[in-house]
Amino acid sequence: MKNILEFLENSARDHPEKVAFSDNKTQVTYADLLDKAKASGSYIAKILNCQTRKPVIVVANRTIDTVAAFLGVVFSSNFYVPVDPKIPVERKKLIFERINPAAILLTKNNCYFLEGINDDQKQIFLEDSVNEEIDDQKLLRIRQSMIDTDPLFAIFTSGSTGVPKSVLINHHSVIEFVETFSELFHFSNNVILGNQAPLDYDGSVKEICLTLRNSSTMHIIPKMFFSFPKNLFEYLDEKRVNTINWATSALRIIAIHQALDHKKPSYINKIFFSGEVMPNKVLNYFRKHLPDAKFVNLYGPTETTFNCSYFIVDRAFSDFDDLPIGLPFPNTEIILLDQDNYPVSQGEIGEIYVRGSSIALGYYNDPQATSKAFIQNPLNESFPEIIYRTGDLGHHNALGELMFDSRIDQQIKHMGYRIELGEIEAAINALPFIEKAVCFHDDAHEKIVLFYQSPETCNKNILLSIKNRLPKHMIPNILIHQNKLPLKSNLKIDRVKLQKAYFNEVD
Repeated sequence: MKNILEFLENSARDHPEKVAFSDNKTQVTYADLLDKAKASGSYIAKILNCQTRKPVIVVANRTIDTVAAFLGVVFSSNFYVPVDPKIPVERKKLIFERINPAAILLTKNNCYFLEGINDDQKQIFLEDSVNEEIDDQKLLRIRQSMIDTDPLFAIFTSGSTGVPKSVLINHHSVIEFVETFSELFHFSNNVILGNQAPLDYDGSVKEICLTLRNSSTMHIIPKMFFSFPKNLFEYLDEKRVNTINWATSALRIIAIHQALDHKKPSYINKIFFSGEVMPNKVLNYFRKHLPDAKFVNLYGPTETTFNCSYFIVDRAFSDFDDLPIGLPFPNTEIILLDQDNYPVSQGEIGEIYVRGSSIALGYYNDPQATSKAFIQNPLNESFPEIIYRTGDLGHHNALGELMFDSRIDQQIKHMGYRIELGEIEAAINALPFIEKAVCFHDDAHEKIVLFYQSPETCNKNILLSIKNRLPKHMIPNILIHQNKLPLKSNLKIDRVKLQKAYFNEVD
């Protein structure tokens, strides 16, 4: 297999009338999805004069039309770049400058997205593309030139310099991951996925491809349901969702509202989570209410094609234990190196490097950033071998399981001590009266700053609770209570926004 379109074609052949995807308004069968994608691909190929391997921006609404648009771009032998329709103007400009797309694919309701965009950009309306007559001969000619190392999609991530980076992933990496994931966790056509991740995030790409490969069904959950967990569970039951692959932050929202105390989803038997460190008090809440479900902690940056390690939760953990990120996926190796690029000893903390065929092609149109993160394996001087430098710190526990410690940029020097801010956050997030907490360091004033969310201010309780769990030099110096911490579109805490607010106040 050399192209993810084979997943769609196989499912359309074997299960033509089965529902492939649904959103809050409509649904699409595999046969209809294939027709829509081929029509869209024919139209895009015509507009682009059969150019191939070019970036096409897709304005990613939470609809099945967006999925058809993704696949249409692939049929045209180009790669898609999903972008949030409500993206801030300045970030949109940076993205367009970096990508310089061959075309923009959007719906007519999203015309506002084009404001401030160069008129030279080709604009393709999805409504027009899916109604195009399918040109099977043209699609076949295009397809014959495609190979498995061609790019499939590019996902934008935050850049440390303020300039977003576009991670470029090829067909081969996605196909191998999806095949491995499906076998490892026994996915089949009985799986019904409930999608939470925004469609411009790699988690959604993973779910779309898993659905296509296994002739499964994926329901795109309306975002509003995550503000009303009771309605969310009713929706999951209505759709008979049995598998979720959600951000840790989404599960934490449910735990904060104690929604499972009132109603439990009836069909869920697999819960995958990733994106942030899972507080064990949240995991234990779910395990208590859903004791028969399988829980899997997934770890991996976008640059490693979705995930590079996993941990099947197979034993009890206290609220204050650390949860492993586990074992590398098959055909992947995780290496821990010190600052001098030597392997660390058992139990010692090192930077996490990943090698294997899952590694991304690099950052699109950004050779400088690519050369810093995708490097020659320092343990191999004999032949070219690119590995990915994650910027994460980890160690192996006594069982040989990989443990996440923190980001390198969360490793600080405070009062002469080297400190992992992640360790402080883990201790505070484990407290029963804390809903969410994040830390950063004010270098100028030598202060550890804690932002936390809870029903009420509890600075004194926090300090009393952690004094026996953390040494004095790791106790936060400034504690700031908020009723709601700001969230990004993927429901992660917006650390940058908090830091800007803090330093604006200090200055």
